[in-house]
Amino acid sequence: MANKVPVVSIETHKLIQSELKDIIYQVLIQYRPLATDLRFQTIWTEKLSDNQLKAHFTYSFNDSDEQDGESVEQTQEGEVTLNRISQDQGWSLDEVVVSRQVLQFKKGIVITPSGK
Repeated sequence: MANKVPVVSIETHKLIQSELKDIIYQVLIQYRPLATDLRFQTIWTEKLSDNQLKAHFTYSFNDSDEQDGESVEQTQEGEVTLNRISQDQGWSLDEVVVSRQVLQFKKGIVITPSGK
C-alpha cells in the first residue's frame, strides 16, 4: 500500500493550484481593473475520487470604489470542483462557489438614521 503510485500525483495538485491562482488573477483584472495587491492566504486541493478534485482558496486584494474612491480590502473564500476530462486532456473547472466575502473599509463610514 505504501508503494502504490497515487492516481492523482502531488505534481498534479501543485499544477492545478498554480493554474487556479492564474485564473483568479485573470478574472480579477478583467472585472475589477482598479484592484491591486492580490494575495493568496491559502490554496489547497483534495482528491474526492480518482476523477474529481476540490480546490479551496482564500485570497484578498485592495480595491477602490469607482464612484467615491473609497478604498477597501476584499477577502474572498471559496472552492472549485474539477472533473477529469481524460488521462491526457487534464481537468475541467466545473463549479466555483464563493462561500464568504469580507469587505474591510480603509476609513470608517458613518451610517445615520434616515432623515437625520
